[in-house]
Amino acid sequence: MASTTSDFSRVKREIEVGLGSIGRVRITAALARNPDRRLTIYAISAATGLKRVDIKANLSHLVRIGWVNAYSSPPPTKYQINLSNATASRWAEFLRSSGYFHSELA
Repeated sequence: MASTTSDFSRVKREIEVGLGSIGRVRITAALARNPDRRLTIYAISAATGLKRVDIKANLSHLVRIGWVNAYSSPPPTKYQINLSNATASRWAEFLRSSGYFHSELA
């Protein structure tokens, strides 16, 4: 049974609404999509379509709870999903296994 693009879009919307913060979902998804890469705020903005001010506010929370690591040396600061955090790791796996990343192709 093949899934359609609308099925993937529905999954994406459901996850975003379910977690209550579309910004945090998009930021963690952008970081989890390539977990070995460190992204600048500019790169996160390009990947998510979010405004820099919203990214900064959400990253502050995500760093504080340990889902994201911030690396400020060398400048500019870069961010990476923290897969050593069990919850962040499970969230990243959920995004992969749910089809969330595939829906971003649509």
